[in-house]
Amino acid sequence: MRRVAPVLLVFLLALAYTVTCLPDEYATLTVLESGLVRVDYSLKVNATSIYDVSLIGTPISELGIIVTDQSGNPLAYDINKTSNTITILALNCTRINISYYTQTITTFSKGVWSLQYNSPIESIVKLPKGSTLISMQPIPLAVSTSDSNLVLEFPSGSVSLSFAYIPQSISQDKTTPQTTPQVNKQPASTQNGSSLAPGKPSQTSTQIFSAETIGIALAILLFAGIAMFYLLKRRNGNLSEEDREIIELLKKKGGGMFQSEIGQYVKMPTTTLWRRIKKLQELGYVKVEKVGGKNYVRLLRY
Repeated sequence: MRRVAPVLLVFLLALAYTVTCLPDEYATLTVLESGLVRVDYSLKVNATSIYDVSLIGTPISELGIIVTDQSGNPLAYDINKTSNTITILALNCTRINISYYTQTITTFSKGVWSLQYNSPIESIVKLPKGSTLISMQPIPLAVSTSDSNLVLEFPSGSVSLSFAYIPQSISQDKTTPQTTPQVNKQPASTQNGSSLAPGKPSQTSTQIFSAETIGIALAILLFAGIAMFYLLKRRNGNLSEEDREIIELLKKKGGGMFQSEIGQYVKMPTTTLWRRIKKLQELGYVKVEKVGGKNYVRLLRY
């Protein structure tokens, strides 16, 4: 690890100076402190009137979904919940903007947030202020900051990362005297980018830190990542043979199975199997979801 750390630090430092132009089509994922994720698509429309888009995560229907053209005019659309796609009627359009919120691509366990999704186009992830990046896959195309938020740009495909953060309100209470006046405070509805009303994708300028600042920040991130690595490694020692058997089975079956299906392979009582699955969920290895009234176990990491 001591030999790898300097190389990794230099590599991330080089990434921090990589400034790329935004592609014609991209999705911005703004992760809020609550784990809610705002997804904003910006799509270039070719000569077609019907446009099909695969969605990242499942939109929260109660918060709605907004689809507009390049001028902000609303467009008609239809969502296929089975395939998790949206079909848009795009007449005389050059661009399509889609905004919605989802809570199906983040999980929280033992103080660590995990973000996992699959994007049909390039994606930009904006983490909450005060976040400490622990792991990520694949290697990002670019690393930068926007309004003090860590911003990562990824190619299309599957993305998986984990992070921890200290809420800004806590750190400010510890470092700022109560008598110090606050200036330039944003309205509550937009502070930290956590407005609950979807709209147009925000246009924010990107600031690149100096080499010294980036070096210090990445060294802190690297130290935190190493510490978390050994912590998770020690936790892994708590897994029994039965726990590992369940994990290996999920890997072989494509990453997800119903609990009843797992029981057919591991051959253990239903109550015992459920306790094993709950343990793996608490450790962040799996996530249990209700599908058709049955427990569906999805593998998160291994």
